[in-house]
Amino acid sequence: MLLSSTPSPNENHLRFNQFYVENYQWLYGFICKTVSSRNNIEDILQDTFLKIFVTPNLLDQIKQPRPYLATTARHIMINQAKRKKIEESYLKNLAEQPEHLQHSPEQLFIILETLTLVVNALEGLAERQRLVLIMHYIEGISQVDLAEHFNVSRKTIQNELIKAIVSCHRSIQKQS
Repeated sequence: MLLSSTPSPNENHLRFNQFYVENYQWLYGFICKTVSSRNNIEDILQDTFLKIFVTPNLLDQIKQPRPYLATTARHIMINQAKRKKIEESYLKNLAEQPEHLQHSPEQLFIILETLTLVVNALEGLAERQRLVLIMHYIEGISQVDLAEHFNVSRKTIQNELIKAIVSCHRSIQKQS
C-alpha cells in the first residue's frame, strides 16, 4: 500500500478551519484599524480567507500567517479602493450624459467590470509600454511621432505596442 504525502480533502478542510480559528480575530483587529464599515471589514475578511481556501497547497507555503494575511488584506483593500474610484468616476461621467445614452443596471455592471479589468491590465505594464499604448490608441498619436517623442525607432514603438497588447490580453484572461 502506498502512502500519500498529500493531505486528503477532509484533512485540508480541518487544517483550514484551524488556520481560520487561529487567525480570524487578529485579522479582524488588523482590518478594523483601517476600515470603519463593518460590512467592508467582513468582505475583506471573507475575501482574504477565501483566497487561501481556494488556492491549492497555499496553507503549506504560509510560514508566517499574520504578515501573509496582512499583505493579502491590504491588497484586497487597495483593489476595492481602485474599483470604487473607477465606479465613482464612471457614474459621475454617466450622470453628465443625456438620458437617452444611459445604461441599464446590467450594462453598468458589465461596463464597470470591463473598466476594472482594463485598469488592472494597464497597471501591470511597464511605464513606457503603458504610455505608448495610451498615446497611440487613445490619443491617436502616430507611431512615428511616438518614436520621436521617446527618441527611439519606430520598430521599438511597434514592439512596445505588441508587448503591451499581449500583456494586457494575458492579464485580462487571467482576471476573467
